[in-house]
Amino acid sequence: MDFQPKQEEKKAVKLHERKEFIPLILFGAFLMILLLSTALSGYPPVIDKVTQEHNLSYEVVTIEGKNFGAPSTGGEVRIGDMILTPSNYTRWSDTKLIVTLPREVPSGVVYVVTRTGRCMGDIYINPDEVPVLASYNRPVIREISQPAASIGTEVVIRGERFGAERGTGRVIFSWFEKPEKDSLQQEAPDVILPARDGDGDYISWNDREIRFRIPDGAQSGRIAVETSMGRSAWEDIDIVYPVGRKILLERDYYLINSSATVREIAGDGAVYLWMPVPQTWPEIRSLVSDSRRSMAPKAETERAVLYEIMRKPLSNAVTVETQSAFNLFEIKTEIDTTKVLEFQDKECLFYKTFTGSDAYLPLESQIFLSLRWELTSSEENPYRRAYELYNKLLDRFTYTITDRTQYQAVLALLQERKGDSLVYSMAFCALLRYAGIPSRMIGGYLLDAKLKLVPAFWTEFYIKDFGWIPVDPFLGDASQDLPEGAGLFLYRGTENPRTYYFGNLDNRHIPFAKGVIAPARIEAYGPVRRWTELPSLMEFQAEATASITGYSIDWNLPTFRGDF
Repeated sequence: MDFQPKQEEKKAVKLHERKEFIPLILFGAFLMILLLSTALSGYPPVIDKVTQEHNLSYEVVTIEGKNFGAPSTGGEVRIGDMILTPSNYTRWSDTKLIVTLPREVPSGVVYVVTRTGRCMGDIYINPDEVPVLASYNRPVIREISQPAASIGTEVVIRGERFGAERGTGRVIFSWFEKPEKDSLQQEAPDVILPARDGDGDYISWNDREIRFRIPDGAQSGRIAVETSMGRSAWEDIDIVYPVGRKILLERDYYLINSSATVREIAGDGAVYLWMPVPQTWPEIRSLVSDSRRSMAPKAETERAVLYEIMRKPLSNAVTVETQSAFNLFEIKTEIDTTKVLEFQDKECLFYKTFTGSDAYLPLESQIFLSLRWELTSSEENPYRRAYELYNKLLDRFTYTITDRTQYQAVLALLQERKGDSLVYSMAFCALLRYAGIPSRMIGGYLLDAKLKLVPAFWTEFYIKDFGWIPVDPFLGDASQDLPEGAGLFLYRGTENPRTYYFGNLDNRHIPFAKGVIAPARIEAYGPVRRWTELPSLMEFQAEATASITGYSIDWNLPTFRGDF
């Protein structure tokens, strides 16, 4: 018998049982996850170009690229270790970002961060950090008469190269605010507040000496002089508060478009249009205005923008538009009434301006004088006197729909002790001026419960060593049952409006004009026009050259979008 060695049986091994197949499976799974993740989340952001536009107090930075997403989906911009907040964003699209930065933000690498990742960075350079040759034309501060002063105190700055006249020169204050809770920045020197001519802050100005009053809202920090030749070095200044403080609370971000359309210009000359826009006030911060969507303005002042509109042969309508982005804060005042004093210098221009007559308040007329005789106060303390007049006004006046297009109709309602916010503001401001308390009407817009802007008026009065105190007598009238659809502000953020709206103001009041504005005439004999219903408080809003025989203007209600 032949012996045959036993052969092992060959077993078939399936593919998935082979050891070398396991790494292949893992690699394939990783590749699938990577492809699926990319498909779901999109591509990371990419910066192609960063450009900067220089201004005196801020920088406009434009970032172009792709895949920027949106802030609502987690998008953000970083400069070094600082995360920008929504108030810095003027525009955000998938391919273009426009952000505004205070000039104090240091140089650093700019990143756009989204849920898909962070882009390769580009460089932002603060122009103040770039070495330059010394300028022998910049103003120089040698002495500040009072390095510690209260609001309204007269201060003298002595030095050189301030200019023989003020022109566009100004005194500016700057200080640091607490950073946002969601920000990594350690300091945010984003507050720059100028002394204002419209507030009566400037007393005199020459090449070596500036006399001015500490402006309302100033805080301890730094002070400088700015002219057309540059800005002086910053100097330290302390602000003291012997009477109390104005506190800024809840903040909201606004982006507002203001526009007007001029039609049917007849003649060969020009129509000049004064458009009021939001300005930097204690409650308005980080303001940036842009007129690039329409024609460039002929001039910009601290209170309005001037447009020169010529007749165009191929078009019978010209629209001008200004966009404003800013933060608006709620105002709360804390005052020790026992320390409130009467205004002493009653011969100064400030006191005479804000206790005398103007285009909206002819105090010598019988209609206003009858109001003075009817509603009086025996209080010696100015603050308590204002509060007593406020309560008497609210007890006496009632609401009714007001035709603001006719000034005489407004005065007739004032005589009947009824009206809307315009009548309430006029009456309260007149009572304060009769009582020797500096005051002014405020014109602007209110964001109502439906997030629409409606024209409105309110009031401010001035207390020595404290500044301007806001009052809305119309919203403070708790007895009013404001009807739906009457074009009124229907939102009240407090259970006791009468108490709240004396000395406090919510962040839905947007001031466009504080006090009556008297624009400079372009031509001595050019015809002017005024629209009383506009909350611009201007003696006139439009002027035409003598050769213009006719025109019409449509004032468009400002449009709003923001954080609400």
